[in-house]
This record gives sequence, C-alpha cells and structure tokens, in this order.
Amino acid sequence: MELSSPREIEEVFVIKTRAIDFLGVMVKEKQGKSMITGRVCFQDGTAWHFQSQSGDPPTLRGNLISLCETISAVYGTETFRLRFQEPIAYEELIRVTRETERRMAHA
Repeated sequence: MELSSPREIEEVFVIKTRAIDFLGVMVKEKQGKSMITGRVCFQDGTAWHFQSQSGDPPTLRGNLISLCETISAVYGTETFRLRFQEPIAYEELIRVTRETERRMAHA
C-alpha cells in the first residue's frame, strides 16, 4: 500500500457504547484511491482490527456507512462521522482528539 503522504485521513467513523467501541478510518492513497482501516473492541475485551484493499472512495465509503448503520442498529446508538474537506495527517488528528478530550475532562 502506497499512501500519498503519511496517513492522510479523509473521514472518521466512531460508534461507542458500553458494549462496543468501533473506529473506522478512510485513508487517502495515491492515484485517487482510498482504503479503510480500523478496529472494534467488545465489552469482553475481544478486539479485531480490519483493513480493506485499495479501492474506489465512494464505494468504500458506502460500504463503511452500511457497516456502521448495521452496528448502530444492533447496539441502539448512532454513528459519529467526521469528514474532512481536505485530508488531515494522522498525527494531527491524534493531537486534536487528545486536546478535545482534555478540554472535555476539565469542563
């Protein structure tokens, strides 16, 4: 897999309840392709990591949306979805996420 730059994130999908913690990320690749990667952790401690093959961004996004809709329906919750106008570096996403968590913890 050749990324266009180190881990450029196009979109993030999150489902979090007491029973499941799901994270799916759409990553930009070269030549207009994307891939999906992520992980799911269950209440019993079982964790799965997943990754798609490189493919057409609208098709992959549609597949990930369908997966999230199914998971959300099963667990009676909604999907938090964040789509960036311009891909964001993985490291920047982590920095912003941690900063937001710190602010929320002190609010």
